[in-house]
Amino acid sequence: MFSATLDDEVADLVRDYQTNPVTIEVGPEEVTMESMTHYFWLMPNSKKSIISNEIIRKCGRTIVFCRTRAGADRVGNDLTHDGLAAQTLHGGLSQKQRDRAMARFQHGECMALIATDVAARGIDVDGVNCVIHYDPPENGKAYKHRSGRTARGGSTGIVISLIQKPQRKTVSKIQREVGINVEFTPPDFGNLPEFEVEFIGASRRRSFGSQNRNESKRGHYGRRNRSQSRSNQSDSNSRSRYQEKPKRNYNKKKPRNTHSRPNRGNKSKPEKATQISRGRRNNRGNRGNRSRGRNRR
Repeated sequence: MFSATLDDEVADLVRDYQTNPVTIEVGPEEVTMESMTHYFWLMPNSKKSIISNEIIRKCGRTIVFCRTRAGADRVGNDLTHDGLAAQTLHGGLSQKQRDRAMARFQHGECMALIATDVAARGIDVDGVNCVIHYDPPENGKAYKHRSGRTARGGSTGIVISLIQKPQRKTVSKIQREVGINVEFTPPDFGNLPEFEVEFIGASRRRSFGSQNRNESKRGHYGRRNRSQSRSNQSDSNSRSRYQEKPKRNYNKKKPRNTHSRPNRGNKSKPEKATQISRGRRNNRGNRGNRSRGRNRR
């Protein structure tokens, strides 16, 4: 059986399925916390992305650990949007995508690797100056494996934990399990050591704004940044186009009561109507005469 680390779960497998195994271990039994400097910075959640960006710019090659896959993707997008070259590594990616992300980080094509705990064990990358616990680990054992990505091979490194106030109790318990005692302080970049940093910017995307965006004719955003002569020329061309077009004649409908309605049917119908109306008038007159005669009686 081959395993990068012999933890309790591997020990259970050895006890259940093997008889009198021979154990061969290479390297120290546990990750030493003495070769790295630990910082615990208090801050709100909204400031974590900005603080992480400044840490990476100051320290150079950094591994940022998040608790969930969605959190790793979000942090990677934020750092890329701020202009830093970053790669994401978590269990939701295919093996090909993981290998590509690790190769870019190892070859120095990006400054930060944002990962979940899948990258906390069994990965040996030289030249990692800093480890950021963007989200607190589950326990002290996870803290050791995360922090062990820096200060490898006799070198030194720093470990920065971004802590919120409600998480102080949990992180204090992790400190006791690890065997360190560090105070919670506000962010202070003056206490960080100096590193030789080679800045690697993110590749520009058209979605974040390109030079061709201002040349588009979709609205005032494209016309706003043009030169004065160019804008005047475009305005004159647009006016000439509008002047060349003839005016459109609109057919306004007349009021409905003024429409000339054609006669329908025979011409005798209007005469009948007039005769009927006259007859009605005569009947009304007769009724009036009858009423007068009654009154006289």
